Amino acid sequence: MKDGKTDIRFLILMYALAFILLWEWLLPVIELTDTEYIGIFLWFIGLSFLFRLIGMKWWLTVPLSILYLFWSIHFVFFHTIFLTKESTNLLAKDLLSNFSIVVSGDWQSITNPMRTVLFFILLWMTIYLIRHWIEVRKSILLFYAMTVFFISVLDTFSSYVADAAIFRIMVTGLLLIGLLTISRLTEKHDRRLNTGMFAAFSVPLLFAVIVSSTFASFMPEKDPVWADPIPFLKSAVLGEGSGTGGSAAKSGYDSDDSRLGGAFSEDDTLVFTATVPRKQYWRIETKNTYTSKGWEQQLVENPPVTYVPGAILQQVDYSEADNNLHAEISMREQLPYLVYPYGTSIVHARTDVLLKKQEETGQLWAIKDGEIMT
Repeated sequence: MKDGKTDIRFLILMYALAFILLWEWLLPVIELTDTEYIGIFLWFIGLSFLFRLIGMKWWLTVPLSILYLFWSIHFVFFHTIFLTKESTNLLAKDLLSNFSIVVSGDWQSITNPMRTVLFFILLWMTIYLIRHWIEVRKSILLFYAMTVFFISVLDTFSSYVADAAIFRIMVTGLLLIGLLTISRLTEKHDRRLNTGMFAAFSVPLLFAVIVSSTFASFMPEKDPVWADPIPFLKSAVLGEGSGTGGSAAKSGYDSDDSRLGGAFSEDDTLVFTATVPRKQYWRIETKNTYTSKGWEQQLVENPPVTYVPGAILQQVDYSEADNNLHAEISMREQLPYLVYPYGTSIVHARTDVLLKKQEETGQLWAIKDGEIMT
């Protein structure tokens, strides 16, 4: 990458905005893959931008970045003292064992340390491209469009909710595009972008972006023209549901059990993971009336009961040993109600969450800020 003549203060602002966009990329990845330690990736991004700002040579930035990468692997996975013989052997053995796996294309067998190394490399390449777009091309439109597309797809087809993320991306991206356009125009006309000129152009731009984004956030939302596309796509591709692709149902939980039987396809999608001391019967809801075609719930007269996390849901007459059993559950798919072991007496959750239970059906769901959590 050739060195540009961009003012250091302007670069700091551009890199700060680019850092926010990269952060928005990391948030859904960390959430959907159940990965922790987002801080190590954010520090890597920040250090990479800092090395460029202080003008550090490549023969220093590359070794330091690799050293940080290896330290991150040790910190997350090996829990040993860094740069000892034991830790170095563990890392080398793990990485070398993955080379044949990568060559054979058996991606599911790659170990977590190797996945992290590959993710760091991808992140490193993305940072280099962003620096090129900012300093040389003076245009970040491609990366901005990819960010909007990426977040929109995840918001539509996954459990990630991008309501606030879309607002942050729109404000940050539009500011970045506008400021880079100002820089490109001043460079085209051989004008130096001094502090006064930068303020004269950037302040109205900042005001326009913030005002328009705030106004848009308060505007009423129109209902989608196209209904949820996921059932239709599954019907067309997998032959599930009632779409044009077929009429076969799929195995697994469905809140509507009024029509059972007939052909169905196996579905091995991971719904939730649980850590339990022994095998458990898992409960979501029960129904009390069989219609010869399926099950329905009738005569639910009592309103649901509200509980705070940690309150006793029901008295269970088990032995003292069984009373100490607990399960840790992590949901991977959205369900209308909570999954819990049969005989659960206490549910622990965040303090800002309320629990509601319908006693007749056993349905249990979480409420946060007056809305049902899925």
